[in-house]
Amino acid sequence: MVFYRLTRLCDRIGLRWLARIIVFFIYTAKGQRIKSVRFNSALGLWEYRIGTSFFLTQYPSWFSNDEYYLQVLKKYSGHYYLPEPGDFVLDIGAGVGEEVLPLSQLVGASGKVFAFEANPRTFQVLDYVCKQNNLTNTRTFNLAISGTSGSVFIDDDGGYGVQNSISEGGEGTKFKVNSISIDDFMAGQSIEHIDLLKANIEGAEQFLVEGMSNSISRIKRIAISCHDFRYESGESEFYKTYDKVFAFFQHHFYLTRQQTGDAVRDYYLYGVNKNCGVNKAE
Repeated sequence: MVFYRLTRLCDRIGLRWLARIIVFFIYTAKGQRIKSVRFNSALGLWEYRIGTSFFLTQYPSWFSNDEYYLQVLKKYSGHYYLPEPGDFVLDIGAGVGEEVLPLSQLVGASGKVFAFEANPRTFQVLDYVCKQNNLTNTRTFNLAISGTSGSVFIDDDGGYGVQNSISEGGEGTKFKVNSISIDDFMAGQSIEHIDLLKANIEGAEQFLVEGMSNSISRIKRIAISCHDFRYESGESEFYKTYDKVFAFFQHHFYLTRQQTGDAVRDYYLYGVNKNCGVNKAE
């Protein structure tokens, strides 16, 4: 805790050279193969090269490594199914690529990861992370996934975080971005099947399901973050999405969810397609 507070203070008051030394020391003490750490002033983020992998964080820290992000994947979208070599994965709402790296590593050279991020600024970071990690099996798309192809407005929280979502209207900074439906994307890319569709799009999952009626039979598994916990914490009904998403998938998928007491985890909806030849227990 002392080192955490000290590095945050150094970052805030412009002593980033000292924060770099502290972070490098702690990584080394933990036995991590850290090669470099620096502040990227163009992005306003911290960069780390740990072994062969590249990571970004908003503040100086020492948790980023391959195992950490694999465990995050297992805890949330990969709880019931982890992709295997050769799998095709849709990562919708990929953010700055926190889960893209483990997904890319899991599917291997014979697999594909299609990573979507609607916010242009966040997408810039996502694309940068993928290039720095040389993820040749991963393609990035600056698109919003919606019920129809066209354009939508998204709210912008001013950073790279989780508050970016399709706009409800009202005040605040917004981006107009291109949108595409799952049906149109899969048809346009000639994708025959998807082994896992994972989505965390801050309430827009209600629109995602409106644009995949034609492709649903070719999607083997889903892991979709519904955002009712935001509604339950006092935000608008826009985030009350679980019932709508469940109703869409229930006739096509065997569905389940976690029961941990953690609202974020427990509002993930997981499913296995009944008609794709996938064992229900997988």
